Amino acid sequence: MTTATATDLLVRIDATTEALRRELRRADRTVETSTRTINQQLVRIERGFQRTGRAAQVLTASIAAVGTTFAVGRLTQAGRGALAFADDIQTAADKIGVSAEELQIFQTAAAQFADLAPQQAEVALQRFTRRVGEAVNDTGELNETLKQYKVAVVDAEGGTRPILDVLRDYAEVIKNAGSGQEQLRLAFKAFDSEGAAFVNVMRLGREGLEDWERTARELSQIMANDMVRAAAKASDELQLIQRSASTAFNVGVAEGWNDTLNDAEGTARDLAAASRNLGEVVGAAMAFATQNADALLQRLEEISRAVLAVTFAFRGFEIGIRRGPLSALVGSGIGATGGFFAVELDR
Repeated sequence: MTTATATDLLVRIDATTEALRRELRRADRTVETSTRTINQQLVRIERGFQRTGRAAQVLTASIAAVGTTFAVGRLTQAGRGALAFADDIQTAADKIGVSAEELQIFQTAAAQFADLAPQQAEVALQRFTRRVGEAVNDTGELNETLKQYKVAVVDAEGGTRPILDVLRDYAEVIKNAGSGQEQLRLAFKAFDSEGAAFVNVMRLGREGLEDWERTARELSQIMANDMVRAAAKASDELQLIQRSASTAFNVGVAEGWNDTLNDAEGTARDLAAASRNLGEVVGAAMAFATQNADALLQRLEEISRAVLAVTFAFRGFEIGIRRGPLSALVGSGIGATGGFFAVELDR
């Protein structure tokens, strides 16, 4: 009875072990099939990219050329910024009818004492210059005020006085006005709405404005007229070069595109094929995982039960062999049975 039971246990252990081997072989075959499929897809992708290798080299060279062009453009822009100040000064001075130095003196004084932006100072000086010009012809809003305070607008030879000389004389008038209200009224007469802020500059008077001009020159805040003109000329030339380079680049892009249009179409087809191959690999992997998920889980569960049963059986055999061959067989059976029930209870 006991011998039969031990024989049955050995048969069951051998069968369980064989089942485990079968499951492992089946898993190996599945992995081998999947690996072979993925390798085939990767080979197709690699061939697709090899076909597009030359196109990629051309694209890399084109990107490098474009990067160089844009780098030159940025350097040109930086150079333009360095000359923009002088160019803007010369343009504004020509529009107002004053020298570049006169405009800068006026702008720096407005920024220092009235916190006015350069554009606001330009507007104020433009209005004052226009009203002085009207007064030269004995007309305009400021004419009577200039006469009242004996501010001359023409020199002894009948020519128009320099605008800063007239401005300094008018600043002396505002400085010596009887009250703050009168100072403000006179500033509005000369500069209109900017007079509210510019009155603080005019309160310096002639001497204060002359002192500021000397300070501004010492601090290199005033560019000489000839330097401004040279920088403005350089700025214009730089803009000409930049426009020419930009136009030539645009023409080159159009010509290059038209010359290589057929190659571009072929490259697009190769890239599309390579992308499709990659998608097939991903899709096949997803489909395999989805279709075989339940089966793999079931097989893994069967394998785990078999391994556990074998482990318990060998553990029982190890314990029983200390008491003799018969105890070893009985221990193996008990161990295998215990492993089986442990798995079942865990489920």
